[in-house]
Parts: sequence; structure tokens; C-alpha cells
Amino acid sequence: MNIYEIKNLAQAGNVDAMYSLGLSLCEGRDGTVNRQEGAAWLEKAARRGDVEAMFAAGGAFAGKLGVGPAIDWGKAAYWTIKAAENHYPKAFRPAAVCYEDGIGGTPINKTRAIAYYRLAAIHGDEYAKTRVG
Repeated sequence: MNIYEIKNLAQAGNVDAMYSLGLSLCEGRDGTVNRQEGAAWLEKAARRGDVEAMFAAGGAFAGKLGVGPAIDWGKAAYWTIKAAENHYPKAFRPAAVCYEDGIGGTPINKTRAIAYYRLAAIHGDEYAKTRVG
């Protein structure tokens, strides 16, 4: 399926297509790069409950997906924490960092940071293991 077919499905409300289109645009798959539009499609999929899109949107706004749109730490933290709250293992350590360091205006909460580090450690994150002993 080419990017134009994916975009048609995304515009018709297909959440998987929204996620796929967002990644494609952010990473320049098919030679088309539009990081602002890509992040917007990831956010649309995230708002519809797609947990992978939540995590990807967090990465896009943190500048970690492709080059990303303009960095927005508030949105990066929001979507990363949402992914962690929805039990997405890859989001546990970044969510812990958000709570530990107050990323994007996240209220510093050492208890939540430790809880997310523990979850990350359970899922094999070596750095998280060093944070919780």
C-alpha cells in the first residue's frame, strides 16, 4: 500500500492508517517527509486510544522520531505518560524520567518515577534496574 492509499484510509478514520501515516511522514518512508503532519496524525491515532501511537507521538514531540516537529516537551511527556498508563512497556522508563525530572511541566513525583522504573526493570530495561537497585 502506498502513502496515498494509507492517507485516504487515515482520512476516513482508520486508526491503524493514522498511526502508519504518522510514522511514514515523520521518518520519511516512501520519500515523503512532513514531520509536523506526521506528528499530527500520530496524535489523532493516540486520541483514539492507539497505545503505540501515544508512545510514537511522545517520541515525535521529543525529537526522537525522525528529526521530529518542533520539540514540545509538554506534549512529549503527556503522550509518553499516557502510553505508560496504558501499560505500554517501552513507555515505562521515559515516563519515569518525566516524573523524576519534571519534563514538560510534569509534576515531580519520585514515587511514580520509582514505580515506572520498577515496571521498566521487570520488562528488562537495564538502566531502570540500576535506578531501583
